[in-house]
Amino acid sequence: MKVKNCKPNIVPIEEDLEGLYNYFTTPTIRHKIIHPLFLLMKFFKATKVYYNKSIITEKPNTVQFFLTIQKKLYSNLFQFDADDIPLIERPFIVCLRSPESEQQNSKVDKISKFLSNLDTSASAYFNYLY
Repeated sequence: MKVKNCKPNIVPIEEDLEGLYNYFTTPTIRHKIIHPLFLLMKFFKATKVYYNKSIITEKPNTVQFFLTIQKKLYSNLFQFDADDIPLIERPFIVCLRSPESEQQNSKVDKISKFLSNLDTSASAYFNYLY
């Protein structure tokens, strides 16, 4: 039996919308992370994360701010059905930045299928927020 020595296609995972699409569609990454902070840090050119200042009162850029975010995500995640929580009471809104070209619209639809899992009692997801 002969085994071919073929190199797999390496797909770059960059911080833009194309990289986010590659991240969600590559078969070599089995367990895709959809944590809002991970998406913001890794794909900062493709995503935006807004937080509710009435729920998270700490100042940004502090350690306590990130700890509070984690606590709010964890405490809200499994408590309620997302349909029962009004948008104004959710701690986070995650959205994609507007695509730069018409070709990226089909990719946005595929990315949205993955990110729709963020629509929980802890966060909301929108395609675009201008």
